[in-house]
Amino acid sequence: MPGRFSILTPLRVLLACVYRICFCAFRFAYYRAQKPLKKSRIVIVGSFLAGGAGKTPLVQKMSEIFLNQGKSVAVLCHRAAWDEFRMLRSTTRGISVLKTADRFGTAQKLDGKWDIILCDGGLEDTRFVNADVFVLRWDERAKSFTDLIPFGPCVSLEKDHPEAWTVKCSRTQAESDRFAAAFSIESILNFRGESLAKNTSVAIVTGIGMPERFAMDVSDFGLSIERKIFLHDHSKNYVKRLQKELCENLPIVLTEKDYARLTLQEKENPLFYVAKERVQINSLFEDYLKALAGGAARIPPSTL
Repeated sequence: MPGRFSILTPLRVLLACVYRICFCAFRFAYYRAQKPLKKSRIVIVGSFLAGGAGKTPLVQKMSEIFLNQGKSVAVLCHRAAWDEFRMLRSTTRGISVLKTADRFGTAQKLDGKWDIILCDGGLEDTRFVNADVFVLRWDERAKSFTDLIPFGPCVSLEKDHPEAWTVKCSRTQAESDRFAAAFSIESILNFRGESLAKNTSVAIVTGIGMPERFAMDVSDFGLSIERKIFLHDHSKNYVKRLQKELCENLPIVLTEKDYARLTLQEKENPLFYVAKERVQINSLFEDYLKALAGGAARIPPSTL
């Protein structure tokens, strides 16, 4: 095993370096800044992590704030994130959700049809000008190419996004002195509205970016995890693996994104329990979002 690790490590570093070169070349050739939208406000929610930062739940929270301010909202998901598209359509009322392989091009076509166009992801698309960009940060580094995939967990670096607001993320309480968000589980219920008793043994079957964090949240909620099945993000084999796990006859806890992959008939299985996520943001962040919805001029992060 040590010999294998010594071979893989420099290879992964080399691949991370190649990834960085390709990223910069693609950005220079294709993602050059374009003319800003004339009517709609663009808001981008991204992260340095390749997945699992909580972008989609935060997009839901922000959409609710904008709707409460009387604004019309369209959310753009990447075409590959089909599960996030389904989740947003089924759980967030009052918004229009579209999937596209080109968020910038789609936003240009939609300019003026909605007050706010909210991008779930798309941090690396620097064609957007005068956009309000928010980056969710946990404890990951994003300083050098060795922090990039496949050696590290990141897809871009801090220096690539000087215009972005940092949103400090945690599993406990949102900090008060900066933009911050806290993620936790609000409830775990099946389609009948039934809950599980404390310390009930359960299985987790999930296909998200950071499954271990979800497992910690389930444990903190008071359930005993007997089995963990982690699939890759946006897995197309999710339903098949989930059906196989039913043979163990354990209650199965799913994320809202996992649940959105199922058909209506599959969702009615009483062994499937959905963990509804709670997103809390601090007053500083919420006040800024309300001001944004009210038409306030964008304030560059470097000025505060």
